[in-house]
Amino acid sequence: MTTQQHTSQLPARSLPQRSRPMPQVTGVTHRYLETGRLRAELAAAGWQVTSLVSLEGAAFLLADLAERLADDADRRVVLETARALESVPELLGVGPHLLATAA
Repeated sequence: MTTQQHTSQLPARSLPQRSRPMPQVTGVTHRYLETGRLRAELAAAGWQVTSLVSLEGAAFLLADLAERLADDADRRVVLETARALESVPELLGVGPHLLATAA
């Protein structure tokens, strides 16, 4: 069952309200809510994960992210925070995008 099929079965009031629609993704990308599942699928395909990082971390949760990125000092804080937290195992699932490198 896909995430979309699963969420379509929930009452509308239980779904989070978004200010902008979620993009429809096709191709070779896939959203993994569990980092263990991503690691397991890569291992099953014969790949050994060399790193797994969160690309945005919790930055996407900032309501004023655009404004912070427009200011040099604020951008530096956002990026330094993302770098510091990008590979903390307990926080990998916080961000909406993961990047796995494997050999």
